[in-house]
Amino acid sequence: MDEIERRIAQRHFKPGEGILQIYTEDPDGEMYDSLLRQGREICASLPGDKVSLYFVDGVRCQAGADSELKTVMVWKGMLDLIIKLASLVTVHARPIPPAYQAPPLPWRHNVKVWLKDGVFDWESPDYWWLRDPEYRATFETFAFAIFCFILLHEVGHFHNLHAVRRAERGASPEAEAADDQERLEKHAREVIADTYAMQFLMDELKKRLFADETHYDPQKHIAITQACFTFALIAASATLWGFSVAIPMDESHQENSYPGHAFRLRAIQSTALEHRINGLEPNTAHYIISTAMKQCAEIMSVLSGGDFVTWDQALQNPIHGAHYEKVCEEVRNWSNPFYGSKD
Repeated sequence: MDEIERRIAQRHFKPGEGILQIYTEDPDGEMYDSLLRQGREICASLPGDKVSLYFVDGVRCQAGADSELKTVMVWKGMLDLIIKLASLVTVHARPIPPAYQAPPLPWRHNVKVWLKDGVFDWESPDYWWLRDPEYRATFETFAFAIFCFILLHEVGHFHNLHAVRRAERGASPEAEAADDQERLEKHAREVIADTYAMQFLMDELKKRLFADETHYDPQKHIAITQACFTFALIAASATLWGFSVAIPMDESHQENSYPGHAFRLRAIQSTALEHRINGLEPNTAHYIISTAMKQCAEIMSVLSGGDFVTWDQALQNPIHGAHYEKVCEEVRNWSNPFYGSKD
């Protein structure tokens, strides 16, 4: 165990937890290894201070960051949730081929129970998308996208100097009082980190899906932006809805110390509509974003058995719109103009 691992263990591990030992000869180990390698490559390529990435052998559905050690940690429980969410999206993003309609889906009885407590069986014939080459490629891309969103969210806190600014304001990193202003500041930091994650996730998806497109063409730029934004929005939606299952919060108000998962998704959508994407002309950007939101909602509604719609409707209360306006006002106090965002 090196010095960083020792300090991580002292600060963040519960009894029985440790650095995840990965065995690539196992199917899950192969996936963990792939995500870890890709995650470390992303951390090395981003602007600003370099960030280390470690996987933790623990059942907690959690990811976190240590600003002093410049380290992001992802627990095995979170990795397993990512793999399940990627499976759900892969299977429900398009019609199931006739050859695979007979086997029962593992989540057929209750998708939320399977997502939270089910065992992912890499060897079962019911998991046909792991063996079909085309669907396996889609599964791995969604797993990559969901993982990247979570990783980049944590990196976004570093690059927007959130720990530094909290210290400047005299906020305790261990426990912040739950008064309205400090709650608003927390919500602003989460929205900024999500915005950062979406921006850089689109870049990572472009590298993965359109590596051969090295020359700029206006029409191709629009098509690539649409594909990458749609993929990123589906990944973010699956992540945040999945969090609402695995880490439940009350979505009916804004009294949570951290913003509700549905509120975070709505903020991502609103930010994209307000600020556009990739410098596109306003009408083009609005069409791409609106189309992606519609497509995403349809997929999420199907895979969640309608729960996504109910979850999202909790935000119809006008109090959420008023709260979002307050968050937007607070955002400028927590954004790093050098590394916090990109054009």
